[in-house]
Amino acid sequence: MNTQILKKDILNHANQCHPQESCGFVVADHMDGIPFYLPCKNIADDPIHYFEISADDFLKAEELGEIIALVHSHPDSESEKGLPYLSTADRECQVRTGLDFWLVVNGEIKPFRNIPPLLGRTFENNKQDCRNIILDSYMLSGLALPDDSVYDFNWFEHANLYEEGMRHCGFMEVEWDKPLQLGDVVLL
Repeated sequence: MNTQILKKDILNHANQCHPQESCGFVVADHMDGIPFYLPCKNIADDPIHYFEISADDFLKAEELGEIIALVHSHPDSESEKGLPYLSTADRECQVRTGLDFWLVVNGEIKPFRNIPPLLGRTFENNKQDCRNIILDSYMLSGLALPDDSVYDFNWFEHANLYEEGMRHCGFMEVEWDKPLQLGDVVLL
């Protein structure tokens, strides 16, 4: 796979659609498995703030191969830069489709893997545990934390992996008398 060509095709499409949101799919070709970008027309009523892909374009993508990701952009507006994370509507669409989303924002492509909702998860060590809720919630807010460690279920008998992992990701402990801020994590 030539990732440079894929990236160039996605960014070119986003630039062509500006100031509207671009949309399309990354598809692995049925014949050779090589991923390519399939640009789609944004049919949303308000394409500057939202995207919508027609059922015909969705079917075309499925006919051409395996859909790897749904791609769309958050172009900058006169008042602000494009949001570097999925909107609530984007996330709802992601959960419904079960697809990874790639977001084009400020000239970059940010991957957002499809994850289960944060609330109501069934515990599964190294996949759906307290640590992964923290990693997933930050990923959904546009910040990927550098933590891909795997650990035994009984880690708490010999280490404090939460505190060690948080320090590794750049967090620092603050005094309890300080007011909480957006992005703070409270460990109990």
